[in-house]
Parts: sequence; structure tokens; C-alpha cells
Amino acid sequence: MMKRPFACIGFTCLFTLAAAVFILKEWVFSLAVIAGVLGALSLLAPVLRRGRVVPLSLLTAAFSLVWLGCWMPGYEGDQKLAGSDYHISGQITEAPERSGEKFAYVLRVDSATDPEGEPVQFSGKLRVTCVNALAAEEGDWVTGKIYAYLPGEEFQPYYAARGIYLSSFLYEYDGVEIEKSQGKTWKGYFLAFRSRLEDVLYTLLPEREAGLISGIVLGDRDAIPEDVSNTFRMAGVSHLLAVSGLHLTILAQFLMGFLALFRIPKKLILLLLIPVVLAFMALTGFSYSILRSGIMFLLYLIAELIDRKSEGLNSLGIAVLVLCLLNPFSAGDTGLLLSFSSTLGILLFKGRIMAKINSHLPMRLEASSWRRPVLAVVDSMVLTVSSSVFTIPVSIFAFGAVSLVAPLANLLMVFPGSVLLVLGALTVSMGSLSVAAALPLAFWAGLLARYEMGVSWLLSKIPFAVVNASQPYVRFWVAGVLILAGVTLLCSQRRRLVPLTAVFSVVLFLVGVAGDYILHYDSITVMGFYSDGGYHVAAERNGRGVLLWGDVPDSYTLAQHGIAVVEFDGRESGKADFWGNTLQIGEKEEGFCVFKVYENFMMVCGEESDLSALDSEWSSPQVLWLDGVPEEGEKLSPELAVALTTESRQAPYSRILYTDDEIQLRCTPDRGMQAERR
Repeated sequence: MMKRPFACIGFTCLFTLAAAVFILKEWVFSLAVIAGVLGALSLLAPVLRRGRVVPLSLLTAAFSLVWLGCWMPGYEGDQKLAGSDYHISGQITEAPERSGEKFAYVLRVDSATDPEGEPVQFSGKLRVTCVNALAAEEGDWVTGKIYAYLPGEEFQPYYAARGIYLSSFLYEYDGVEIEKSQGKTWKGYFLAFRSRLEDVLYTLLPEREAGLISGIVLGDRDAIPEDVSNTFRMAGVSHLLAVSGLHLTILAQFLMGFLALFRIPKKLILLLLIPVVLAFMALTGFSYSILRSGIMFLLYLIAELIDRKSEGLNSLGIAVLVLCLLNPFSAGDTGLLLSFSSTLGILLFKGRIMAKINSHLPMRLEASSWRRPVLAVVDSMVLTVSSSVFTIPVSIFAFGAVSLVAPLANLLMVFPGSVLLVLGALTVSMGSLSVAAALPLAFWAGLLARYEMGVSWLLSKIPFAVVNASQPYVRFWVAGVLILAGVTLLCSQRRRLVPLTAVFSVVLFLVGVAGDYILHYDSITVMGFYSDGGYHVAAERNGRGVLLWGDVPDSYTLAQHGIAVVEFDGRESGKADFWGNTLQIGEKEEGFCVFKVYENFMMVCGEESDLSALDSEWSSPQVLWLDGVPEEGEKLSPELAVALTTESRQAPYSRILYTDDEIQLRCTPDRGMQAERR
């Protein structure tokens, strides 16, 4: 008999759907047939049938692909509606969000018509953005005119996991109507209660400390200052800001220990924890990471109540299976994949590593009073290492960057962050009853919040704290190492093969680094990307960057694009030369920038650009980067236009290059240019 059937089913379902959502959406039914046939054939082969793992995995993969295929018509139908105006009426289903300089609302569309007045049907939710905040909240109705467009390709899986298939912007000047809800929904009551708890924090603490604690305890990511989020990302500890299983476990363990002081029977404590866990999940917005951990914790509580031992891998499998059944696109949520990978690493490795360490502790330390503090530090380090085994590959593929200071940051910040979480929860709980009584708790919580922000800021300033990992050779290397590790673990002589596998992995990485350096040493990459509510155009060579258009992005975004040092931030006008005159800025004004890369003439401008001051010799660039179409765009005659925005794809030029991903041009000394998708 199979020891962990739900782990096999849940893990296979998640991996299959993740591959389909990111890569194989067009072939789900064909692949389902292949997997189903192979699964049926494996039942006929005694070797494959033994243990039932192979047949169960293949049949689960087939079912998962069919289930996703059942959702695809609605997803594809909504995507076909992109690129047009609609008049819609819908109800806000989530708390409004701040997105850069804009405000975002998620609507369940009740009725919609196209420009000809014909009714259209939106299967999924609609994300609506506007420049000014609407006088509306969760549960209210919004009626107005929108322009629908596809989210960027890299964002589509994330939005689809939330049931959002289309994005749009609202024509705010065209008669927007707000109808207040007659009564709050159940989610609205939780959001109102969360808002009340946030008011307690802002009453007791300065804005920055209150915002950080609100994000950690209540899951309000918008409350966390942007620079704090950036430094946490740079330090590799952004998981401390996302309410997840770590937060739920810490709070539940504290509550269990606290209730045990009153000699309450254990089973009664477990029973009381069930509604507490459900309320915490609702209070923090039912994110996928908290759903995964909440389901796991509820399974643990139920198992303990009926005197059954909860098995971690099976519980994890059930949790991800439930999420995938509720919405197969949830496998594309990066937060869920990171949470799953972290939990899997901890379940597989932490106990074994700690057992090895405990068995080799010196006898002197065993009898010493230092044993507990030392083991607490070691446990924190092992937790970090175990959780990173699988999250690092996911981070590389999802974000294209890796924090080199993450191990040190986790060691310095995880335990204080746990204490901050408990103190923050006690502060809001006590403060909701009496603000004065919560003052001592708020004082210590504020100190810990300052400590966390200070440590993350210091670590983020270390040179090359974050390195770019988006190059193809890095991703091939990660895939190769995972395959090597899997083959090694399946071999009977794996103990002897592990050192050889490690050495071979290091050699492969060094070969990849050397090869990439040799091939691209003289090349300059000009890239356009979106960040902080606007588009940017930058040039990069060997980690050094020149910003040609847009405000300066945060350090983490720059690191993601391979820029470790900014030599020019774009604030000054005039001419400038860089890197031995291989990059020359010919004209740099507020409305446009003209530059030359290895004798390739380029220009970048936007919708508000005033081209009247442009010298006629620059009017025919080889490449024109468009952040919108300028009013006097007919003055320009580029050989190639690169559209950064959806609107600029309609520019009146013969050759326009655009993708749903970020675009970059790699320029070489022989005047060659190669377009690449990041």
C-alpha cells in the first residue's frame, strides 16, 4: 500500500497544473489523453503497477489537465474581449488596492455592453484601475465605461489564480456611478473589523511602524511603506511580510501555550482553535498561502481531536489539492508555489538535519545552560536552509533574482519577527478593548518593528546583495541540478554520488558564468520595463546601468534587470558619453531622449513629449521606444518602433515590435541588434 496517497495526488496535481498554466495551456486536452492512456497502460505492467505510484500520478495528471481544460473556455473568451471599450456594471468583490500611482478595484461584472450596445459576458472577474480613488468599498456597485486589455503575460497566471482574466482602466470623466451596498457582505464585516484594528495601530504607533505591523499581523500589504518592502526584498526576507503558514503557526502555538496555563483540557483548546484559525484566514483576506497553511492546520487539529496522527506530506497534498480543485489556475500563483516549496523543504529536511545535529552535540554542551540558546539559533539556521532548498529555484524562475544575504537576514530577523508578530497581535487585540492598556505592548512592538526595518536596510546596502538570475544559462543550470539531484536520490549508491553531483553542479555553474561573460562582454543591452507605476528604458553593460527614460526604479527591480550600479539616473539634461563612447546621449530633455549605442541611433519618447525642440538629424532613428504616441509623432520616421504600452501599439509606423513580456535589444560592436524577451 502507498504510504502517502494524498501527497502523491496533491503534488502531481499542482505540478501538472503549474506546467500547464505557465507553458502548455494550448495542449491541455491532448496532454490529458496522453497521460490517461499511459496511466491505463501502466496498470497492465506489473513493474509499473507495483506501489501504484506511477498509475496514480499519470491518472491524476490526466484528470488535472481535463479540469483545467473545463475552465479554459471562460478564460479564453474573456481574453478575446481585450482591446475594446465596454459599458459595465459590477460589484466590488475585494478591498480596493493601491497600484503605484493608481487605484485598483476587482469587480464581478453583472452586465456589460460593447460600443454597438450588444450585450457581452465576462466569465471571470475584471480588474479596473483609475487615477483617482472611487468613493466605494467592497460590496458597492460601480457603473461606467472601461477599456479592457490583457494583463502582461508575466502577470496573467497571478491574476487568473484570483479569478481575474482581464484588466481595464476606467474612463473617470464619462459618468461613473457608485451605488452603495444595502448591507455589508460577510467579507465586508471582516474588512471593517480589520480597518478598526489598523486604526488602533496608527493611534498607538508612528506611521511606518504601524504600517509594518499591520502588514505582518493583518495582511494589509498596502500599509507597508514601499521602501520597507523594497529593503525586505533585497534582504531576501519578504516572506516575513506575507501572512502565511509561518504566521499562523506562531500565533496558534502561542495561543495553545497561553490557554494551557489555565489548565484547559487539550481537546477543548484544539476545538477553540478551529474558529480562531478560520477567523484569522478571513481577516487576512484568504490569500492562497494562508489558505494552504490554514487547511493544513485545520487537518492537524481535526486529526488530534479524533486521536489520529497527522502526516505532514499528506496534509500538504490535501491542502494544495483543495486549492487546485477550487480554481486550477491557482497553480500559477507564485505566492502559493513559494509557500508550498518552503513547507515541502521543511517537512523533508528540517527534522532529519536537526536529528543529525542533536546526535553529534558535544557532551559538554548537552549538560550546559547554553544548550537551549545554541539549539534555538541552530534551529533557525536549519529552518532557513530547509525552506530555501526548493524556494530558490522557484524564485529564480519567478523573479529572475536571488538575494545573497538571505541566509544572514533570516538568521537575524526570523526570530525577532516571530516575537513582533505575537506582540503585534496582542497589541491590536488589547487595543480594540482599551488603547491605554495596549501602550506597553505597542512600545515593545514598535521597537522590534524598527529593528526589523533597520536590519533589512543595512543588509540591502551590501554591494551585490541581490544578483540577476534571469539569464537562460541560470535557468538551464537550475533545471539540470534538479534533474541530477533526482537521479542521484533514485540510485542505490546515492551516498557516494552526492559529492560527485555537488562538484558537477558547481562546474556546470562556473562554465555557464564563463560562457555568458565571454559571449556578452562587449554587448550593451537596452531594455524597456514597467515598475513603480511607469515605464523605464535603461542601458546595461556588465552590471553597470544608465537610465534613459523614467524615474529611478527601486534597487530590487534594477537588480532583476542585471543593473548593480547606476552610473546615470536620467535626471540631468544635455549630452553625455559612457563606457568608452560606446553609449552616447545626444539629446536629453524632459520629453525625449536621443542616444547612440555602437552607432545604432535610438530615441525614446512618450505621449506628453514635445518634439518641437528636436533636432531634425534625430528624426529618423533606427529604433524608437514608445511610452505612448506623441501628438507630433508624424515628425518621426523610425526603421523600427518598440511599443512599451498597449496604446503605443497603434502608432502610425510601418514596423512595430511588441510582446506581452519585457523587451530588450542586445547591441554588439558590429552594429548588430538582437531582440529578446525577458
